[in-house]
Amino acid sequence: MDKPLCATDLDGRSTVDVEQVGWAYRVARAIQAGHKLGFFEQLLGGAATADEVAAARGTDPAMTERLLTLLAATGLLYRRPDGRFRLTDTGREAFDPDSPLSMNAGLAHARDSWEAWHRLEDLVREGKRGGPPRGEHAVFIGAMHDYAIRGRAQWLAGNVDLAGRERLLDLGGGPGTYSIALCETFRELASTIWDQPQTEPLARANVARYGMSERIGFVAGDWNVDPFGDGYDCALLSQVNHGRGSGAEERLAKTFRAMVPGATLMVQEFLLDDDRNGPLDAAVFYVHVGAYAVGELLAVIAGAGFEQASLISRGPHGNGLVTAVRP
Repeated sequence: MDKPLCATDLDGRSTVDVEQVGWAYRVARAIQAGHKLGFFEQLLGGAATADEVAAARGTDPAMTERLLTLLAATGLLYRRPDGRFRLTDTGREAFDPDSPLSMNAGLAHARDSWEAWHRLEDLVREGKRGGPPRGEHAVFIGAMHDYAIRGRAQWLAGNVDLAGRERLLDLGGGPGTYSIALCETFRELASTIWDQPQTEPLARANVARYGMSERIGFVAGDWNVDPFGDGYDCALLSQVNHGRGSGAEERLAKTFRAMVPGATLMVQEFLLDDDRNGPLDAAVFYVHVGAYAVGELLAVIAGAGFEQASLISRGPHGNGLVTAVRP
């Protein structure tokens, strides 16, 4: 008799293309370099030749032409028959600072993160994680908006029911993008963004862009020291509980104390599957900063006193949405 098959020995899952992924950093670095050198900003003013871009930005003409050609191949630029480069609609949407879907801060944040990933072999030898990049605070907060507004905030608002809820605690809410989406979706809801003092002017300016200043406020503090207030009937902790050692237990316990009985807790995180074989985006974040597996996060939430904790939805970027109830 033939030996029975073993399901866990079968490699049936789809995998990354090793050749393509092994070289994918070239395209990423090209976009980051074009952004830092100001090529996209230059072309916001209109089509230009490589020589004109090089003269305006102080770069070598021949290498400028090569980089612009690569960027045209990404679809962010288009090379016209006369040799002049222009932004495509997608490129203009991404790099125009007035675009509601601008990625300028997001790209700057990704560039700031390059140092840790460039040193990955050393970090693994030394037993260290890359951690958050040491960039400007305004860039980081802007990047959090850029990522959230490109579908993540809308996804979260569409996967929870806050009908009848009136007071939201948005802990570590940064630019307030999730508060904006939730308050737009649930008309009776008002939100308080709770974050560091240096975040306040950035958050208030972003909230004002969306006409939400009357319904979304801000409280500044140090979440390791200060209480979060009280009387909230819902709370959101989005990407602030990054696995073991992140202080999630105390943060959740303080959130519990700030909520009224029957209140809804929402926790959004990059979450590994319990078998720790993915998803890919969550595993990337696990290396760089840290992440829980689903069961681990549910246990931490229950340990803080919440009940009915469950994963209710998986998002498009390895993120998961967990809800629970404050008894």
